[in-house]
Amino acid sequence: AAQTQHATQLLATDLPAALPTVWGDRHRLGQVVDELLGNAVRYTPAGSPVTVQARPTPDGGFVEVIVRDQGPGLPVTGPMGRGDDRRQRGAGLGLRLAQGWVEAHRGRFWVENPATGGAACHFTIPVITAMRTWRRPSGSAWLL
Repeated sequence: AAQTQHATQLLATDLPAALPTVWGDRHRLGQVVDELLGNAVRYTPAGSPVTVQARPTPDGGFVEVIVRDQGPGLPVTGPMGRGDDRRQRGAGLGLRLAQGWVEAHRGRFWVENPATGGAACHFTIPVITAMRTWRRPSGSAWLL
């Protein structure tokens, strides 16, 4: 675990000493993390923490990344980026793009509103050893 102070937010990390190597495009995955951190900082009140956590999934096939903020939360009942007031302030499109990049990497993307408040954005990315056992369906392509 580590902490750093942004101009107005505290960024706390909960990362194990070693994580499995994931399969993916470094640039696109960096954009996903940048988008989630940017939104978390934008919507978290000054002086409140933004937390980034990463851990292997129980089956060992993915790494799950979680970005938690202390903002107003996100709607989790409808399509992300539609009908929420964050969209009106510019967060909806970025989250939809982040979701698309994660899914292009064969991962999952979802949001939760913890009982303690704020939003928690989760995504998973496959580890390299899991990718070695997957087979691409005939006539299809992976977008990377």
